[in-house]
Amino acid sequence: MEFNAQRVKLYVELHIKKIKTVRDVSRKLRIPYDILRKEFLRTERKPLGDFILMTKIRVIKEHLQMHDAPCYRICKEYGLRDDTGAKVFKRITGVTMLEYRKKHRRGDSKPQRSKLPAKFRLKSRLKPGPKPRRRKRSS
Repeated sequence: MEFNAQRVKLYVELHIKKIKTVRDVSRKLRIPYDILRKEFLRTERKPLGDFILMTKIRVIKEHLQMHDAPCYRICKEYGLRDDTGAKVFKRITGVTMLEYRKKHRRGDSKPQRSKLPAKFRLKSRLKPGPKPRRRKRSS
């Protein structure tokens, strides 16, 4: 079986919301974990884990430019915890998510429609649940 790094990269880019680790990619593509890591590193000259993380950061940047969704929700959408996701974003880009959004907002203050396919867009805001019932006072 010949290793195809382009197939791996394409899978990662198309399914970035579902992928959390290299093992997830290994299971879905049915390539042994060790072979996947070593061959990707050999052909692409960077670890697959770094490629996954950089792909997530790139897509998060696009969402920050086009949407007003809170940063924690964007992180959660891509499988990053809101606290570590923000730290990783700052470590890689050098600015916080809010600073990036302010500097790179496209057009006027209104968010633009996403150019990404529907499956990559953020889901609409959650609808509020039912109101809590009030307790009757006992006299």
